[in-house]
Amino acid sequence: MSSKNAHIYYHSDLCGSRAQSPTCLNYAEKKQGVRSKHLGSAAYLTSRGHVTQTLNYLPYGEPYIDQRHAGVTYSERFRFTGKEKDGETGYGYFGARYMDHELLTSFISVDRYASKYPFISPYAYCAWNPIRLTDPTGDTLFALDCESQVDIMSLAGQYRKRVLFNDRGVASLDYTGMSSEEKEAMNSDPGVALIKDIVESPLKILYESTDVVCCTNPDGSKTVGTVLKDRSKIVNLSRFGLDSNDELPYLPRDGYDGQVVISPNAQYYSDGFLVLRTEIIGHELAENYARTVKKLNYKYPPEEGKQGAHQYANERMNNPHKNYSVRYKPQFNIQHKRKADEYLGY
Repeated sequence: MSSKNAHIYYHSDLCGSRAQSPTCLNYAEKKQGVRSKHLGSAAYLTSRGHVTQTLNYLPYGEPYIDQRHAGVTYSERFRFTGKEKDGETGYGYFGARYMDHELLTSFISVDRYASKYPFISPYAYCAWNPIRLTDPTGDTLFALDCESQVDIMSLAGQYRKRVLFNDRGVASLDYTGMSSEEKEAMNSDPGVALIKDIVESPLKILYESTDVVCCTNPDGSKTVGTVLKDRSKIVNLSRFGLDSNDELPYLPRDGYDGQVVISPNAQYYSDGFLVLRTEIIGHELAENYARTVKKLNYKYPPEEGKQGAHQYANERMNNPHKNYSVRYKPQFNIQHKRKADEYLGY
């Protein structure tokens, strides 16, 4: 790479993830960036306001236009729907599978969840609808805003910048440039392992850092509440495992199988000491994973001798859940009302 192309900066959001939409961009700090289209595909590589590379694609990702200005040696690696193009094979790397964009216009291996969709080819990309749909690396852990994404990334500790989010808030783990030993070390981190399990599961879990809870009544109608209703200022919803009261009074919002909401304005204390927010997030997500993916109830009668979701989270995160005291300072504003009105369709 020549010296004049040595400093490449991607538009990134406040969470440090590569952004595929204008949300949370800090343009003032960027020297060079990627402009993307509605599906997240890289369209233009710019440097100081000037286009240095132009990219366009046929519906299944086959390169249609790939032009670089004279003297530009850098070529964008993350192309169709923001996925990395393998330098040796030319295939698109989607995390779980590789896709042949030019000859087959499909994946080169079978979908691990093919049995759920017997009417679609196990090699199909986006159910043969590439104009409207994308197939992210993992489509099961969502964080729709920057504050929520920061919380999820905090779980990964030193690997936080390896947690990426696309323009739909879908989380994925980035192992680019890592050796097998480095990947093994990263996956052994408890927070990373939890994120990985959720991302690779067949169900969808939504995490939100907010005081407004947009969810669903058992009859399927939409409803909005606040974390004020809960002593811990936490709402943990699942369509499967029962909650701590052995019931399912509310369900996750439409399109999700599990949902965790933690107030950004709550602080947790144990024996007078402040508890790390990451500890709370890890426990609640592990508990929701157990209820949603493993179909465990929050607890079981002692005579059954079964491990409940609460106990599972305690053991998995190696941090027994204590009776925390909560200090809460509500900060409701017009943003909360807008979020509730938008969800309810007002």
